[in-house]
Amino acid sequence: MSIRNQKSMTETHIIIDPLDPPKPGDYADDKWLTDDYLFQIDVWSKGMEERDLIANKIQHIMWKMNFRQVGGMDEYDNDYEIFRDARRYRGKAYRKDFNTL
Repeated sequence: MSIRNQKSMTETHIIIDPLDPPKPGDYADDKWLTDDYLFQIDVWSKGMEERDLIANKIQHIMWKMNFRQVGGMDEYDNDYEIFRDARRYRGKAYRKDFNTL
């Protein structure tokens, strides 16, 4: 698990993990134009409603940034009494040096 001591956790946590380094994508004139990203964003909370509210807001923000959800899971851990929503997002961004290519 990403959080070491879930039993003592009292506040909601958001964990953003890049699952892969950015990869070149979208080519023109033998140059790559974009970087492809894959992230996993976990929301851990003692309350299911708060977890779902935050996870859905993150999904909306990621959609606006052209990142699409490509997988995920939600779970409740009885041992730690904690809710988790883990979603994976894939998207592209133009290279930072795009204007100088």
